[in-house]
Amino acid sequence: ATLLIEMKESHQTCDPSDEQIDVTGGKQKSTETDDCKNQPNGLSKCASYCDVVCRLDAFLEKYTRWASSSFNTDKGIKIITYVVWLLSRLTASSSKTTCDNEIKSNDAMSTGLRKVYGHLIMVRYALRLFGLPMSFEAVRTGSWYSGWKDNYINFLGKVMTWSMVFYHPYEHVAYLHWLAPELIKVDAGRCSAISCRFWLAYVFADLASSFLKIKELIIRRDDAQRNLTDDTRREKEDEINAMIKWNKLQILRNMCYVLPCIHWSLPNWERKPWLKEGALNGLMLVESITCLYQSVC
Repeated sequence: ATLLIEMKESHQTCDPSDEQIDVTGGKQKSTETDDCKNQPNGLSKCASYCDVVCRLDAFLEKYTRWASSSFNTDKGIKIITYVVWLLSRLTASSSKTTCDNEIKSNDAMSTGLRKVYGHLIMVRYALRLFGLPMSFEAVRTGSWYSGWKDNYINFLGKVMTWSMVFYHPYEHVAYLHWLAPELIKVDAGRCSAISCRFWLAYVFADLASSFLKIKELIIRRDDAQRNLTDDTRREKEDEINAMIKWNKLQILRNMCYVLPCIHWSLPNWERKPWLKEGALNGLMLVESITCLYQSVC
C-alpha cells in the first residue's frame, strides 16, 4: 500500500588498463594479468571479462537489496507459486499425446509440481502472519495515505488500513486450522471467505485511490513544468512520471485481483467454486508478473 520508488544507481565499469597504487612500494602497477599480456587480444578479453564480473556484482548487489524486504520476498514466492502451477498444468496436458512410459513420467512430474504449488501457498500464509501490526501502524499514523492533498485519497487510505486490520485475524485463524485442525476447530472456509471480503474492500479502495493519485500527480507535474528551472524540473518530472507508472501498474494488479477476490469471498468457494482453476490462477499469474515488474521498475 505504501509507494516505494527505487532510485537508479550509476553503473561503474572496470577498465583492465587502469593503474592502481601499490601501497607497499608506492609505485603503480598494471591490473593486467600475465595471460592477457601474452595473448594478442588479451587486453580486450580482460576488458570483456571484467565487464561481465562488474555486471554480475551489480546484479547481486541489487538483488540482495531487493530480497532483503519481506514484501519483495512474498512477491518472489508468489510468482514462483503460479509459475509452478502453470508447469503442473502443462505437464499434465502434454501426457495426452505421448506413449505410456512418458504418460507416467509426465503424471509424476505434474503431481510433484502440484505438491510444490500447494506448499508455496501455505508459505505465503505464514509470511502474512506479520501483517497485522503493520496494519495497526498504518491506522495509527496514516502512513499508507500521507502526503496526498485529495481528501478522497485520505478517506480511501483509511478504508484500506481498517480492511487489513480485520482481514488478517480471519485469515490467520483459517491458516492455523488448515495447518493443525486438532488445535483450532473452526470453519476455515468461512473464515477465509470473510477475510477475502475485507480484502475485496481493500482492492476496490486501492483501485479508486490509484486513479485519484494519478490525477493529482499530473497536476503536480504541470506545476513543476511552470514553476521550476530546467534541471530541477527534469528531475521532478522523472520522479513524478515514475510514480504515475507505479500507480498504473497498481491499477492493473487490482483489476486482476477483483474476480479472484469475489471467488474466494463466496460462502461455498471450496465446495462450489465460482471460477475455474485455469481462469483463477491465470489472473493471479498475470498479477504476480505485474507485481514483480512493479517492484523493480
